[in-house]
Amino acid sequence: MKLCAVTDEISDDVNEAILAGIEEGIHCFELRTIKRNRFPFYANEDFDVLYKLQKEYTLTYSAASPGIFKINTAVPPWEQSKKNRYEDVFLIANRLGCPICIIFAGKSNDAALSYDDTVKNIKTFTSYAAKFGIKICLENSANTFCNSAEEIIALFRDIDEENLHLNWDPGNAAMDNVLDIDRDYEVLRPYIANVHIKDVLFHEDGRAEFVPIGDGIVDYRKILSLLYKGGFDGCITIETHCKNRMQAYRKSAHYLKQTLNEIISKNSG
Repeated sequence: MKLCAVTDEISDDVNEAILAGIEEGIHCFELRTIKRNRFPFYANEDFDVLYKLQKEYTLTYSAASPGIFKINTAVPPWEQSKKNRYEDVFLIANRLGCPICIIFAGKSNDAALSYDDTVKNIKTFTSYAAKFGIKICLENSANTFCNSAEEIIALFRDIDEENLHLNWDPGNAAMDNVLDIDRDYEVLRPYIANVHIKDVLFHEDGRAEFVPIGDGIVDYRKILSLLYKGGFDGCITIETHCKNRMQAYRKSAHYLKQTLNEIISKNSG
């Protein structure tokens, strides 16, 4: 397993985010938004920073998250990208060495987008990506057609694309009260190619709050142990969703490094 971080979960300034990541021993980053510009529509100077830091520190960009099928792609610049079968997404991912593109399963409360439409859209996008050597990872998320383990399995069977994998986000499942770690890992294991790590805490009034990893209700020690023992060799990526991003990132990175070291030490004998 490789520990990674989403850059904009650390800072909007990608240079600051990556240098802070390196300070914690992380050299692998997921790309999403830079200065409010979603991948792949970054400013030229931000691309320059990405290439410069990649070369200087031998960085890996583990995945790109353009938000496809969650954001509105009927508006510029997405409208033209959609007409071009999202070719720019795949070409830029290749230039940066991103092997994975993370997508979503529509919005289940959007009357204009049916389940069948979602299946068709993902199937088409996934087949396009395969031609560029890009692996597609579908993320489980609330208010989509891909949330609980049962929904994930059904959707994957209906899409039936070899190039489709799962970006497993236990924190998203916990936020919507559909997480059962042992059961979910058992049934989802064949599909998992990437993992997002966030934590959540529920207050007495029912209010949910994202907190630094290790401070919430998600048992990441169990999750990481299952992944390690199962031979998972992908990325586990810090995505705290906390308001104080830098502080939450550093605390989460410390917790995860310590926990991973303990798991590896315990199971190495």
